[in-house]
Amino acid sequence: MCRLVGYVGQEPLLLARLLEAPENSLIKQSRAAHRGDFSVNADGVGVAWYDHSVDDTPGLYKSIQPAWSNLNLRHLVHKIKSQCFIGHVRAATVGDVNVQNCHPFAYRQMAMAHNGSIRQFDRVRRALLNQLNDEHFKMIHGNTDSEHFFALLTHYLPTKVHHAWTLEHMAEAFVSAVADVNRWQAELNDHNAISKLNVLFSNGHGLLATHYVTDQKQDTLSLFYTRGETIAQTLDLRLNKQESACVIVASEPLGGSDQDWQAVPINHMLLIQPDLTISVKPIQ
Repeated sequence: MCRLVGYVGQEPLLLARLLEAPENSLIKQSRAAHRGDFSVNADGVGVAWYDHSVDDTPGLYKSIQPAWSNLNLRHLVHKIKSQCFIGHVRAATVGDVNVQNCHPFAYRQMAMAHNGSIRQFDRVRRALLNQLNDEHFKMIHGNTDSEHFFALLTHYLPTKVHHAWTLEHMAEAFVSAVADVNRWQAELNDHNAISKLNVLFSNGHGLLATHYVTDQKQDTLSLFYTRGETIAQTLDLRLNKQESACVIVASEPLGGSDQDWQAVPINHMLLIQPDLTISVKPIQ
């Protein structure tokens, strides 16, 4: 599977401090992950970040070059600061290795990255596409289950408030999208047709993180979070007092001890508000 990292902070953070500097940074996980199904995640890398002094849409960088040898990525993360960003390294399971299939995916002010898979996706893809309106159908450019799920997620966001989608709107959209996928997979009558959906979903101000598996008897994919005040010194992030007011979400701890990180419970979602208030809610 893949590895992902998300950040929300009160102050803009240089991306390199989180994506490169920690002892188990996302870039290092691309070559030697500790808790994933695959230790090497070499099928692409991507970053979505927000700069609200420009506009509300995310900037995107994607490449099929492995993160550990990607010089363009190294240059970018040392020059970009953001209060909200998502990073992803890919180990392909569904879909070809090409730029269109690299995460994160973006739509208007929304960005999403996914770790996991929708099994038997080729058998539920038609039903998913039939659910979408024309706008969300046309936003799909690759052939991953992840991008199709993102289209389904955004399809369920309320159209009347598209300039002010909240984490609560995003959470409701996730629940609706999961219900659809579960129904389509159940119709296959195949016990292997399950979904693992560890998702980072952002509106540019806050972050929704999900730890989900259809069948809890199956192995789940890890997801952790921590506050900057807890981990800044351990990770040697060199954060000042203002920068340490942040929340970090990651597929696996970026450093320190396990006590520095809290696991997101299985089949729960983590809502990180712009003021860094955290709530953990069941996915029902």
